[in-house]
Amino acid sequence: MKRITIVAVALLSLGSTVLVFGDEGGRRFRELLNGFKEAAAPISTTGTGTFAATINKDETEIDYVLTFENLEGDVRQAHIHIGYPQNSGGIVLWLCDSPTNPSPSATTPECTQSDPGNLRAGHVTGTLTAADVQAGLPDPPSYSSVRGMLRLLESKGFLRHEWDGPRYVYLPTADPERVRETAVQHLLSTFFSGSMESAVAAMLGASEKTLTDEELKRMARLIDDARRKRGRT
Repeated sequence: MKRITIVAVALLSLGSTVLVFGDEGGRRFRELLNGFKEAAAPISTTGTGTFAATINKDETEIDYVLTFENLEGDVRQAHIHIGYPQNSGGIVLWLCDSPTNPSPSATTPECTQSDPGNLRAGHVTGTLTAADVQAGLPDPPSYSSVRGMLRLLESKGFLRHEWDGPRYVYLPTADPERVRETAVQHLLSTFFSGSMESAVAAMLGASEKTLTDEELKRMARLIDDARRKRGRT
């Protein structure tokens, strides 16, 4: 039961929105943070950061590294919200806190963990468990409630389960390629008004590394393929 608790409790906090951590390649996540990704509306700020997370083999813990710099105000807190697209939703997990804004979980590190004297930049590491999710909920669900939600999601076709010794292991049923395409379509329509050109330009400008010649050649081939397909329609 512990193996699926982190995912399950997060699911309960979402209502009809489903969040399932992927298998195999889905065990590691990395995200660049900036004001343009703010929900419900982008903001202009000099602050930037990175977030990297690794789910352990048993899916009972998430180790993470959070960095931030060039903040325009003193850091007070960092957390993960889950909600519908373009809605911030409620706080599900705390990444760091401060005496001004304490986390409900006793294990949350302070945002000034790496340098207590620097309130505008920092480096935070931590580990998240199901207990951290439950600590932030006003009415934490029981294990029977979690099992009931998982059965409901399975009946609706969002999840499937496999036996792992005495435990059920729940896995997503959605095709990763289809989920990726849906996410990209949402990104295009929400932030770039459906303009592929604007999206590509923004991604090239936001890249942390310079593209290699081989990467540029592959991109050029993709553009040539798109041009040929357009000519056949």
